[in-house]
Amino acid sequence: MDYGEFVTKENLEEKDFYLFIKIKGLLNKLDFAASAYVEAEIQHEELIHKLDTFFEEKNYVLNDLQKYMKTHRNQNHIVVASTGLGKTEAALYWIGNAKGIFTLPLKVSINSIYDRLIDKIKCNSVGLLHSDTLSEYTQRAKDEEVNLALISQTRQLSYPLTVCTIDQIIDFVALYPGFEMKLAILSYSKLVIDEIQMYSPYLVALIVLGLKHITNVGGHFLIMTATFPPFVAETMRKLGIPFEQRKEPFLKLDAEGKVISRHFMQILEKDLVAEEILAVDYKKKKVLVIVNTVTKAQKLYEQLKKYKIEAEVLHSRFIHADRKKKEIAIEEMGKLTNDKTGIWITTQVVEASIDIDFDVLFTELSDASGLFQRMGRVYRNRTYNLDIPNIYVYTGEPLPSGISSTSKKSVVDVTIYKKSKEALMKFNNNYISENDKVDIVNNVYTRENLAESNYLKEFDNTIASYSNLMAYELDSKPALRDIQNENIIPETIFRQNESHIKKLEEILNNKSDWMEKVKALTELKKYVVAIPSWAFQKAKKNHLIGTFIHAGRNQSYAIVPFSYSEEVGLTYDIDEDCMLCKGGFKSDTK
Repeated sequence: MDYGEFVTKENLEEKDFYLFIKIKGLLNKLDFAASAYVEAEIQHEELIHKLDTFFEEKNYVLNDLQKYMKTHRNQNHIVVASTGLGKTEAALYWIGNAKGIFTLPLKVSINSIYDRLIDKIKCNSVGLLHSDTLSEYTQRAKDEEVNLALISQTRQLSYPLTVCTIDQIIDFVALYPGFEMKLAILSYSKLVIDEIQMYSPYLVALIVLGLKHITNVGGHFLIMTATFPPFVAETMRKLGIPFEQRKEPFLKLDAEGKVISRHFMQILEKDLVAEEILAVDYKKKKVLVIVNTVTKAQKLYEQLKKYKIEAEVLHSRFIHADRKKKEIAIEEMGKLTNDKTGIWITTQVVEASIDIDFDVLFTELSDASGLFQRMGRVYRNRTYNLDIPNIYVYTGEPLPSGISSTSKKSVVDVTIYKKSKEALMKFNNNYISENDKVDIVNNVYTRENLAESNYLKEFDNTIASYSNLMAYELDSKPALRDIQNENIIPETIFRQNESHIKKLEEILNNKSDWMEKVKALTELKKYVVAIPSWAFQKAKKNHLIGTFIHAGRNQSYAIVPFSYSEEVGLTYDIDEDCMLCKGGFKSDTK
């Protein structure tokens, strides 16, 4: 049936439209649950009691942020709070015993919080929802079979608490056929959006419009973030979205109850090279290096290697198996209880929700918001009172890697980069307080400062495009992922594991047992790495792709002769005439 003829603005007032959406969406949810023979909603587990028990067992005391969220559970909030302040627990207290949906920008962060909920807070009814849900469930099940009902109920958002990526939720703003169930579920749910500053202007705009629909239909939201662009709050007010925002942010305090001093910053208007890192006492410190591109990370590693200095590298261009090992290793080294020292070179994959605490940060400048996220991985819960830098920021000659005034692949809008640099220079060779960080974000990310930026133009254009959409006007979901990727298997990895990979391929194409296929696909994905679609297409154009591993009828992985090593990951240099694969491409950012 074409419902569009019944839900035009002429036929329905706003309140009737949302009532229609709730009724149709809930009927769809009940129908799906009945068809799968599963519960439509799983009873909650008294989350507040579990959190209280967790705090008591650990002898933790709720801080001001956590107390505030525990006692202000009935309002929508924008909450700005320092990194390392226990924002996750505060958000869980805000959800309380209601139905909760907790979103984060990175899958590694989502997996980490899911495991924390299960293992530490002892929540049993939690859903894990992102593009690799099936693989993650399979890995955690180990030798046991994954319950089909578990998958179905996760996808239908039946759990009292679901941890997921934002794209699994916010696509309903396109009002495409079938959107009703998500919005109906959100009508009685509490939605947490963590670290909103990591999303593109397109996604931020969709989130804002999504919040308007959610509040109109009766749902609640919490934006919990270390930094928040003021122009976004301004747009939300113009759209009539109800929310509370404390005038003062929640800041990390020291043992004496004063705002903690964590970072002494030096800004250097030159490129970050290995010699800069070696100038500190790296043998006695935990040194974190965060750069804007994969290629820059790989080059720094090679530079350090020439000095016979050991370092570790983490970015998005590792096969799943190697990346998982590296994520575990950096989190282990980043514990305060671990005395091990050394150098880790990373990209923005460690910016949000990775709980590590290093001694020194060397970083390229991206923008102020991203820089403060990176700072949050250094002296996370400690006071720093030396008059020498523990934060070194490099602005490049003339720009750092990944920043471009002409390329659409620029890591951040060049206007935001320039405004950020201008504001930060006032704190060169000095302490930068938690209050300073909030003030800088509030000053940089205004409509006035960003008036000429592509970032603000894209944000405003997206708001305008989706604000006046009629229900069912679009036929399909919107594309939410900013970077379109292709999953491949590096040829060196394939050759090293050819027999095993071929066996997995045979299972996926010839076996009928569903569980056996699921386990085979999960195992196969350990050898897979994502590359940008443009790089994949150029590799095809240069006749570098000839073999595919077929994982069933609808999925396949190309075997590509890009160079790969467990130490530095995938490297490639693609141009129109390239027939060799080495080096890198500076616009590949993660």
